[in-house]
Amino acid sequence: MTELDNNLLITIPIKNLKFTKSRLGEILSLNQRIKITNFLLFQLISKINNLKKYFDRVINIALITSNNVSTDFINQNKIIIISDAGSKSLSEAIVIAKDFAFEKKYRALCFLPSDLEKPTEEDLKKFISPPYHLNEMRICPSENFGTNALLISLPNDFEFKFGKNSFHKHIKVGSKLKLEKNIFRLDSLTFDIDEPKDLTQAWFSMNHISKINTPKIIF
Repeated sequence: MTELDNNLLITIPIKNLKFTKSRLGEILSLNQRIKITNFLLFQLISKINNLKKYFDRVINIALITSNNVSTDFINQNKIIIISDAGSKSLSEAIVIAKDFAFEKKYRALCFLPSDLEKPTEEDLKKFISPPYHLNEMRICPSENFGTNALLISLPNDFEFKFGKNSFHKHIKVGSKLKLEKNIFRLDSLTFDIDEPKDLTQAWFSMNHISKINTPKIIF
């Protein structure tokens, strides 16, 4: 693709399934946690795909993972796979994605977590809509001031600080680089499924997940 064809790369990291949703381990089996991982991932990708028709730019989705991924799903949804081999943290995995995006001449890189509880198309559209400006940064905090959505223009020397209080840390990074910072407070992007208490507030239940035919994307 030419530079003009590559506009936004949306990266969704998926950790090793042996450790997926580990904080839910006290109430769910590994198989149940893998089902939730696939359910939430399918929900997010489906909504992003539904939005593509509204944009006059190319928006691609990349999974950052070392897990096995369904070839049929990759082909049907035109998903890019970026190996996170060698990375020891989420921040390091996103650096790998940023390097890939820069090499492929994307103009912007977006991070979205795979475990958003119920992201709406309206909120996703607000966050990822073009145009993408030079020296731009968009960010949406989680409920506890982590980072649940981040978009940066390329190229730049942005240093990722995922982890506790990462929202404020990323704001400081953006200020240091003199990026145009746009803070989005989008309700459906602030809530993710991470701990047992989150399941009590979720719109779905394990019984619900077991009854629907969610594609086995990651295995």
